[in-house]
Amino acid sequence: MENKIYNYSEKESFTLMTWLADELQQLAHSKGYKNIFQPGLMREIIVANILGHIPSGGKRGIDAYDRNNPDLHYEYLASNIGIFQMDRMYGYTKSKSQQQQSLDRITRNENFFHILFDKENPLKPLKIWKINTNKVLEEAKQQLSVSAADHLSFSLPWTEENGTLVYECEDVNA
Repeated sequence: MENKIYNYSEKESFTLMTWLADELQQLAHSKGYKNIFQPGLMREIIVANILGHIPSGGKRGIDAYDRNNPDLHYEYLASNIGIFQMDRMYGYTKSKSQQQQSLDRITRNENFFHILFDKENPLKPLKIWKINTNKVLEEAKQQLSVSAADHLSFSLPWTEENGTLVYECEDVNA
């Protein structure tokens, strides 16, 4: 992360951060986003901007949709360590209805995108892979059939093998 030097006192820094946060929230609200500080939303906005998608802004639904066809939905799985997780997934220990809900959360999407963010700058995507929903579904069925965990995990090697790199930061060190 670039080390910019700001010559502000602690009080001035906090005042500026508060002002910027308020301005950002007002802008977000004017675009239909109730809480810009909702976990993950800022990252979804950044990724959607790169990919040309529209972020949904919801916590429980899709992450984004296609700019030209709102019926095409996308799921973003982000990580800064190379393990991409999908939470609230139900495996073999749960009811068939819960298992189906988990699979429906996958099949509602046209594609998945795994985003590797910089460890030092959590708002800087380094790489983005596009993954076909059928590949995610196949892996999900395998994981859910043997796991009692409430999430799916996709490793960086799995992502590189099954996905197509669609974005790479021009200067990883910038």
